[in-house]
Amino acid sequence: MNEMSPRAKITKEMVIDAALKLQEDIMLGIGLNYIRFAIRELYLFRFLFQFGYAVENSFLEMIDSVELKPVLPVMQEAMGMGMEQTKKVF
Repeated sequence: MNEMSPRAKITKEMVIDAALKLQEDIMLGIGLNYIRFAIRELYLFRFLFQFGYAVENSFLEMIDSVELKPVLPVMQEAMGMGMEQTKKVF
């Protein structure tokens, strides 16, 4: 004869608490990554989020902007590509 194990008692509140905890962890992770990005990629962060340039211009206009000039050579070196290919990747 098969004996059935007792059902786990999981309440609605337990499910909600677990879901909220997961959302908190995700939001904390997003916030921390945003800060890390601002620290590690200062010029790109300023360009994208502080100058408002990304809102007012297309990506093609951004590539040739003065603010992006310090970022593209770093990307180019890191990827080992020519400048035109780096712009395409960006």
